[in-house]
Amino acid sequence: VDYLGVFDANLFALKTDPYVSRSIFYNVYKGEHGLVGETEIVYSYPKEGPAWKTKGYRTWTQVYVPKGSILTGASGQMRDEGSRERGGVAISQELEKTVFGAFLAVQAGEVKRLKFVYRLPDYIEEAVNDGAYDLYVQKQAGTLGHGLTVTADFGKVPKLWSPRGLRVSRNESRLTWQTNLQQDQEFKIEW
Repeated sequence: VDYLGVFDANLFALKTDPYVSRSIFYNVYKGEHGLVGETEIVYSYPKEGPAWKTKGYRTWTQVYVPKGSILTGASGQMRDEGSRERGGVAISQELEKTVFGAFLAVQAGEVKRLKFVYRLPDYIEEAVNDGAYDLYVQKQAGTLGHGLTVTADFGKVPKLWSPRGLRVSRNESRLTWQTNLQQDQEFKIEW
């Protein structure tokens, strides 16, 4: 089972969370050396709240992915607030998952993107080769439902997929779901 969990830790002791929206984009596809997962989180801070309660939004974002995933690229991470220097990505193992962690700061009126690209473990590719793909996306407790777009393209036309409905589209071998994380979500494809 493929897995994705995006968890933010607000590093300011200020009430900025209600003013910052987050959209999560997950793209999984067959790459040259195996299956590739791309997770991008878009942070939008359109307007500042009451000055004494909000300043900027600083987050330590952790992206939980299947254990054994290998980071191949990242963008958007910052060294510290106000720095133009690219920050590092902390890689760890926790709760039987691989975890990528990075710092990001967003000021009022800004949109920032944090992206991680990684090779998924072989057992997920083996499941796809055997005719099935299953993705579980976990919601961060206390959040109101971040936007979520999942795109999967394994180079072969799917026979069945779920969930079905108005928020899923298929273009040849590519499926795209648009939903939100008001609760955990599960996506399945069969060939």
